[in-house]
Amino acid sequence: MLTPCGGFPLSQLASADLVIPNLTAVGLLQDFSAIKHLAQEMPENSPLGNKCMEVGNAIINLFDPADPKTLVAGRKLAEKVFGQGWEAQGANVFKGPKSDVEVAVVGNCHIGQSAWQSDC
Repeated sequence: MLTPCGGFPLSQLASADLVIPNLTAVGLLQDFSAIKHLAQEMPENSPLGNKCMEVGNAIINLFDPADPKTLVAGRKLAEKVFGQGWEAQGANVFKGPKSDVEVAVVGNCHIGQSAWQSDC
């Protein structure tokens, strides 16, 4: 084993595995994750929340790990939530016509007692 000037031993790499990710599978995972989070965060029985539940359920029922064609079909199902051809539009997806579905976000921040009470 070689020891460099800093005294830390150097190791030799004997082998490495190269992995090529399936970008369609990664895309479907991201689509499903976004749909799942939308379904969880939308008010109960809201139109968008119900659509997300329906589409998410359809993606899970369709998916077959042994059949790569289900990845493409699942991504096509996700377009029911995200819009037709949304991914091909890239950043321009936000410049299109407004949807009939509006999402409003309201939040709050809780500052713990330690921020208000000090021993100084």
